[in-house]
Amino acid sequence: MCGFGAAYSCCSMPPPLSGLLCLFAWPIQAFFADRDTDILQQRAILARLDAIAAQRATVADLAAQAASNGSAEFLQGGNDGVAAANLQTLVKGMVEPTGARLRSVRTLPTKPEESMKFIGVQVDITGTIEAVYQSVRAVETAKPFLFIVGALLKPTQQAAIAPSGTSAAPTIDAQLDIIGAMQIEGNK
Repeated sequence: MCGFGAAYSCCSMPPPLSGLLCLFAWPIQAFFADRDTDILQQRAILARLDAIAAQRATVADLAAQAASNGSAEFLQGGNDGVAAANLQTLVKGMVEPTGARLRSVRTLPTKPEESMKFIGVQVDITGTIEAVYQSVRAVETAKPFLFIVGALLKPTQQAAIAPSGTSAAPTIDAQLDIIGAMQIEGNK
């Protein structure tokens, strides 16, 4: 059988003619089968490209929003002092809602790198273990991206002893060195 079904059965033809038909007809049939496969693959690619093109407006909106907000991953400020002040305000806004008490904030020296500067603050906070944990979590998941590069934890000296029969949640003092990156003006 040549693969053309009963209508083109090579068995019902004389052998030289059936061989000749199979010799010429089989490559033509294979060509059309391959072409059909190629067309199906190209239709699938076209469908994927159409889906990507349909997202064009969404991507353009997100790009415009990112451009108008500045770069959300980096600290903003005209100079190092302004960026450090913004960082202090940002960290204060993250720590206080967690229930931890912010005792002090100090600016760390700026560390310039190739295309950015690392602006840092050192914060001293006191609170329950859970409050300090939530503060650390808030800092590490923030945008602009902030990094804790140093930490010192120690138990708090209890000034007042809890009345007998009640237990106070243990508190700790934490000193955290927090840095964020600021792009250098020419590299934005």
